[in-house]
This record gives sequence, structure tokens and C-alpha cells, in this order.
Amino acid sequence: MSAESWSEPRLLRMIEDKTRESAKLDYKRAAALGKQDRLKIEISKDVSSFANAGGGTIIYGIAEDEAHEAERVDGVDPKEISKEWLDDIISSRIQRRIDGVKIHVVDLSGDHAGRVAYVVEVPQSMPFFVERGSGMRLPCPGDW
Repeated sequence: MSAESWSEPRLLRMIEDKTRESAKLDYKRAAALGKQDRLKIEISKDVSSFANAGGGTIIYGIAEDEAHEAERVDGVDPKEISKEWLDDIISSRIQRRIDGVKIHVVDLSGDHAGRVAYVVEVPQSMPFFVERGSGMRLPCPGDW
């Protein structure tokens, strides 16, 4: 993604332009972030896959359509899922730590006032493994 800063107008432009997911861009609904172990593992797998496959951007809080195009804002409640919580999940469940991961908080307005989107920029770096609850380490999906 470009060096343009992340903002609500930029996200809305992606929706208006029907920007499609790619090997470097993934949209996730707000429901993809949650405190259940299966969701924490998915977050870690997604981030580690991007790191293993050349880097990219994951946007939490944007819903996609069947064509994998940005469809609508689906904001995250920052009181339930904070930037710090997301950073902790990423850094504690991926072995070795991925240096340079950036999490941008985009404040939303209108019908989504009080909610946010989290834009996670993942640099290329490899190989990484995801920790499972039992301490067992699995190769990341990009390595399969």
C-alpha cells in the first residue's frame, strides 16, 4: 500500500472504488477480532502469513463482498478490542517477533462514531510460526 496515511476518507475511497483484496491486502470484519482462542490463532496466522509471503496490509473493520472487494465499514469497538490488545496477540503468539509491524487506528464517524478500524501493516520477514494453546508450534499457512 502507498505511503499515504491511513484515514477514514482513505478507507471510504477504497469502498467506493471497490478495491479488491490481493496478495498484499486483506479485509476482515470486526467479528474477526475476538477474545476466543480460535480467533486469536486466526489473527496470528493471518499476520504471520503476510510476513512469510512478502508483507502486506490487513484492515480490521471493513467487510468485503463475494468478489473480495471492499463493501462497507464494519467498525471495531475499541473498548472491547484495543490497539494494545491486538499488538499483544500479534507479538505473543508469533515466534520470532515480527519487527516493524505497525497498527494504525482509524477513528470512524457518522453511524460508526466511537468505533475504529485497525490497519495492520506487516513487513516481509520469515519464517514465522504460530503458538497454539498447548505450546505446540505449527508452521504458518504461507509455509504449507
